[in-house]
Amino acid sequence: TDRRHGPPLDADFRVLGLFDGKFSEATPRHGGYTQFDQGETALVSTANGLVVMLTSRRMVPFSLSQLTTFGVQPEQFRILVAKGVHAPVAAYAPVCKHLVRVDTPGCTCADMTKLTYRRRRRPLFPFETEAVYHS
Repeated sequence: TDRRHGPPLDADFRVLGLFDGKFSEATPRHGGYTQFDQGETALVSTANGLVVMLTSRRMVPFSLSQLTTFGVQPEQFRILVAKGVHAPVAAYAPVCKHLVRVDTPGCTCADMTKLTYRRRRRPLFPFETEAVYHS
């Protein structure tokens, strides 16, 4: 993590379940695969009802199976939060009446111009909008 993500959440959690993190999809998904492993996974909750899934491997939220395989039924929640730019839209649209997209800070923000680049070609859209491209 870095300072762009904010401070850690300070709370007492109760462990709801510990899992190996392996799940499958009936049809090929992200990258054309059907078998996935997000590493050791913990499902925890706070006294006020916040439920958090913690994974030991970074995994884009691209599938409802990432939740349902481990006992989370998305339709039982008023709000689902998923950190991702595009993948959560396809994954969660079937169970969400409304999708609210937020451009949060971090290494996967949706606005590339907010990221720091040390080595990149110039001109490069969207950084230089008046760039002249040669055919």
